Amino acid sequence: MTQLNGPNYSVLNIDLSTAGRKEWKQTSSRIVMVRAENADGTIAQDARVGVRLGINSEDYLTFTQNTKVIADTNAYFFEWAAQPGVTAYFCISREGFGGGRGIEIDAPPATVQVTSAMGAAIITSAATVTSSENQVLAVNANRKKATIKNTGSATVYIGPAGVTSSTGFPLDGGEGYEIAGTTAAVYAVTAAGSGAVRIVEEA
Repeated sequence: MTQLNGPNYSVLNIDLSTAGRKEWKQTSSRIVMVRAENADGTIAQDARVGVRLGINSEDYLTFTQNTKVIADTNAYFFEWAAQPGVTAYFCISREGFGGGRGIEIDAPPATVQVTSAMGAAIITSAATVTSSENQVLAVNANRKKATIKNTGSATVYIGPAGVTSSTGFPLDGGEGYEIAGTTAAVYAVTAAGSGAVRIVEEA
């Protein structure tokens, strides 16, 4: 065991290139699969190792990267299928041993993929708005988002077909409104007189 700033811990490296089993008999309370990597050092996201807790248990828990188990035990038994070129790294510690907390399992994802749809084109336009309903943005199945800005002095009310000054969303002069999550047409109207809007659409 290695001691660092108080906690006792060990690091166990397991080469998963060929199927195998391994025993680790030592009183411990916490085990974490901190990393699994390919031969080139990249993360092996699909690496898996079965871990059985204690000599009296018969069931294996499947560990992937970042899986953590807190449970007082006197031994760990590892079992894995062949995963060529992959090495798994475990951190095993006695921190908190004897606390009687039973078992706690945590397995956050090794990576999180975030995607954001982006439009291939920017489309700009201008429209005059009157007290009669005016379509200022046509239906566009490729639209990601659009912004409508009131460039006139009269208040403009925007909404779906049939919008009125009583039901529409008001945009005073100089105000804008971003539309996202819909590809529907947008209409505008004034209470009286005429107004003007500019539109930029990402599609």
